[in-house]
Order: sequence, then C-alpha cells, then structure tokens
Amino acid sequence: SYVDAVNFARRANAPAHFAVGLRDTLCPPSTVFAAHNHYGTANGRDRRPERTIHVYPFNHHEGGDATHTRRQLRWLRENFEDLDHPFLS
Repeated sequence: SYVDAVNFARRANAPAHFAVGLRDTLCPPSTVFAAHNHYGTANGRDRRPERTIHVYPFNHHEGGDATHTRRQLRWLRENFEDLDHPFLS
C-alpha cells in the first residue's frame, strides 16, 4: 500500500532535513517537494519548524549518497549540538 508523507508532514514540529533525487522512480520528486512545502503548516504553532532540502538533479532513490550523508551529519551537529552523542562529535 501507498502512504504519502505529505499527510503527516503538516503536523510536524521538529526540524527536518530533506533530500530528493530528481530521477527517483520510487519516491517521485513531486511528493518530496510537497512534503517539504507542507511541512509544519498545521502543527498548531505560530511558526513552522526549520526545514532544509537538498536537490540532486542526476540521482535516483539514493539521493546524494555519501555527499548527502556528510550533509546529514553536519546538519545534525548544527541543529542538535547540545546532545551528547558519539555520532555528532
């Protein structure tokens, strides 16, 4: 069965880090952009949570692969630096 993440994205409260491969045939890029654009719009707060998206024009479902992994780790470190976790150091 199919579940579109945009239906859950509207109620989000936490910061988010998105990636989309424009040649992805498993998760169509339009659905990723929809989730990103609606992220936090109905969370009952005055402000939407911070969100970031990286677009990989020549990639498929793997997104940015190792490049994106480095971006994810950097994003985690910047957004959750007050947490004490070995992956973020």
